[in-house]
Amino acid sequence: MIWNRPLGACWALVFLLALLGSSQEPRAESPTRTVGRFTRYDIATHGDMLLTQLVGPSTRGDVDEWVKTLLGTLPGQVGDWVNPYFDARTMANVITEAFPVEGQPALAPVDRIVADCARTLGIDKPKVYVRNNPLTRIYALQAGGRDHLILTSGLLTLFEERPEELKFVIGRELGHLKCGHDALKRKSYAVISVVQGINVGLVPDRFQNVLPTLTLGRLFSWCREAEFSADRAGLLCCNEPRSAYDAIMRLQHGLRASSPWIDPEAKEFDPQAVIRQFRDWQYQPFVQFILYVKEQPLDHPYYQERLASLKSWVDAGAYRGLRDRAIGDLPDVMIEVTKIRAFELAREGATVDPYVIISDGVRQVLRTRHASSVRDAEWKGFRSNDPGVDQPRSFRDGQPLFFEVWDANYVSDSFLGGFVIFPDGRDQRPGDGGEREVEYTAKIQWDWREAQSVSRPGHSRVWVKFTQRATAGESGVAKEK
Repeated sequence: MIWNRPLGACWALVFLLALLGSSQEPRAESPTRTVGRFTRYDIATHGDMLLTQLVGPSTRGDVDEWVKTLLGTLPGQVGDWVNPYFDARTMANVITEAFPVEGQPALAPVDRIVADCARTLGIDKPKVYVRNNPLTRIYALQAGGRDHLILTSGLLTLFEERPEELKFVIGRELGHLKCGHDALKRKSYAVISVVQGINVGLVPDRFQNVLPTLTLGRLFSWCREAEFSADRAGLLCCNEPRSAYDAIMRLQHGLRASSPWIDPEAKEFDPQAVIRQFRDWQYQPFVQFILYVKEQPLDHPYYQERLASLKSWVDAGAYRGLRDRAIGDLPDVMIEVTKIRAFELAREGATVDPYVIISDGVRQVLRTRHASSVRDAEWKGFRSNDPGVDQPRSFRDGQPLFFEVWDANYVSDSFLGGFVIFPDGRDQRPGDGGEREVEYTAKIQWDWREAQSVSRPGHSRVWVKFTQRATAGESGVAKEK
């Protein structure tokens, strides 16, 4: 049995994961895209952006490190799980077996819907295919340096009488591309498939109570959170909440609009009737965790959860604000962190030498000097020409800033915790010539990188200054970084 050959299992897993680097054709560098009305920060949920930051680093770099980070030292049972996700031949087969939409008059309405959604979201239009399959599926692949969108015949049949609902479904799939979900989703599906394929009856006793890694639980949580973001993109494309709600429910019950089983007088969905369930992934015993993964559709939330999340977003007014935004109405804003305070950085009676590293998820924004022998610390007076300072800088409303708190040591610095804020220029009150500081408060997460139990309630306060600039170009269309 494979459990008695851990070394062989390890090499098999490493070999299969190595296909990550060889199964896909290199994707051409995309030029800076023109943003029509929305940025990915308008669409992605806060949970989506935070979990992407926490999980993303563990899926990049050396394959051995990825396996170690996600699965720890646990041996694994590796089956034929990699082909649907990373085998280039499978991708090629899907594309060659599907029917291209372009140039087909009967399918021109579908192609127009895809083009309209791509234009709304400000992304390149993918090549569109229809595949003969009774299942209601839509998915995107990457090959030949571009994106390919595949719709099944079952999906088109289900929505053939409801083009606005179809626009929601197509828009939400393109929303995954807009938010950059595509690469991480393929990796996460493969990991989920690995866990689902484990036979719990063969798990040795010494592994029965081993806890899954924190990253593994966060990866599954991110899969579900990304779907909430995609639903927002679909709504912005179809531009009608009722059509979005109906599309989600139609995917659940699978009945066409003309079906006699559909009640036209049914009341609108009430999100207050839905109670979302949350689980503490990292503290589940290994076998119990595997059983739960096998029983639950972890790659997607329940339809009721999606309805509740989307309708809450609409009712909060966020959707209306984005819907009424004109093309090019994306002010060019400069942002600058002016002061940071952090509390309860060490246990009672102890001290640390903390410093903070700030990034926007791509580049470092600021690295502070370290404070000496403190439990609470304050940093301010940052100058643009100081070492480690890259601000003020261009910014979009809702773009996260990630803060990591470190303890300076003589030999090797140790990580303490992290937190995130989501600055928004609309938080500032009018006046002061368009320049004003806004204060944000955030809880410090001690398990930002690894599972640990810390009882002290660390928190932080951050002051941010926004500066308005003129929009870019005479066309009034700004560029998304």
